[in-house]
Amino acid sequence: MTTSGNRTELVMRLAVPTAIMLASLWYLGSLWDVRMRAQNLILVRPVVVAMLPFYLWIIVWEIRRHSALPAAQEAGTSAAVNVRDQVAFMCVSVVAVLLFYLFGAVPATAVLLVVSMWILRFRKPVVLILAPVLTSLLLWLIFVQVFGIRMPLFLTPW
Repeated sequence: MTTSGNRTELVMRLAVPTAIMLASLWYLGSLWDVRMRAQNLILVRPVVVAMLPFYLWIIVWEIRRHSALPAAQEAGTSAAVNVRDQVAFMCVSVVAVLLFYLFGAVPATAVLLVVSMWILRFRKPVVLILAPVLTSLLLWLIFVQVFGIRMPLFLTPW
């Protein structure tokens, strides 16, 4: 890959998290403008605040990865991330959102975690099934007990 190709890839890899972060901040600001503090901000504010250090970590990591790319190319190793896996994860995320509205929080989160772990090359069946189910149930309990948001455990489309 040429230097301009590397630079273009860096810009694209920085543009996506930046766009997500800006959209989250815009959404948080728009909620504050409308004074919708009761139910909406209880979840949005902590998520956006938690996203900020994660966003900064992604930016620093991408810049370091970009600076190490020429040395990796000279050594014959590839520092590139599998684009097919990234696209698969984005598609699974969209399906998980649809599943959330069709079947509820726990099935959608469990499917998202199972498929994401499969994409990340987890292959042990116990870990692949048990970890997502327990995590989904734990997240549901946190939403219901800590935040006081009544989310149905499962939804039935009929």
